[in-house]
Amino acid sequence: MSRKRTGRRVGPEDYRVFHFGPEQWGRTAVEFLCLDVAVSYLFYHSFLLCVLALPLFGLYQKYRKAEWLQLRREEMRREFLDAMKVLLTQLQTGYSPENAFREAAVELGKTYEPDSFIRIEFDRIAAQLSYHVPLERLLSDLGNRCGVQDIHRFTDVFVIARRSGGDLIGIVRNTIRSMEQKLQLQNDIEAELAGKRMEQRMMSLIPMLILAYVGLTSPGFLDPMYEGLLGRCIMTVCLGVYGGAVLWGQSIMRESSRDLLEE
Repeated sequence: MSRKRTGRRVGPEDYRVFHFGPEQWGRTAVEFLCLDVAVSYLFYHSFLLCVLALPLFGLYQKYRKAEWLQLRREEMRREFLDAMKVLLTQLQTGYSPENAFREAAVELGKTYEPDSFIRIEFDRIAAQLSYHVPLERLLSDLGNRCGVQDIHRFTDVFVIARRSGGDLIGIVRNTIRSMEQKLQLQNDIEAELAGKRMEQRMMSLIPMLILAYVGLTSPGFLDPMYEGLLGRCIMTVCLGVYGGAVLWGQSIMRESSRDLLEE
């Protein structure tokens, strides 16, 4: 099945850094504007504050960039696992490591789109091998740029085994087994936490939905909270508590996921 990627640069890329593409820019801007308008109106009834809060877009962009970077790493890990299975088949057939990577690049070209991470990197390795660039150098470069621990560990071990005459087939097989176990564990964790994440998101929306409901069904009821210094201070405190609770809830979910992964 083909997998399409976005937000990436063609060529040797430092995958530890996420580069926003047009789609990511547009989506992030729309999300921030919706959030900005909702908070400014529901908590302050002030569109002037909405304009004044626009510089906070940089912080929101940084937050979303971290999320997209993590999603890309997960996708890279899955694509690399598929590549290791293809590479193992080629090595077991009797190909040398260089030819195994060339053949793997051809096979991956049948299932992945040209702009996918694994297609770009394996095609690059195959192309560089034709110019007699050492495979060890190419793998070390990939390991340093990928930002994925599993890939970095594999490239280091593969390079060392290649130089010392180690069991390359065994290394690839162990890499596949390790990555499959970790992927299965992550899928189990995601399944276990999916319901709790939905509950956390719904609970995060409830305060804003209550403000919107009261404003629509009882016009003027909350006017004292939007007029005068005291009312605005109270709403500011409420917004601070609300924002802190949302961040705390997200932190709890991350910690829960990490604890389950370590068990």
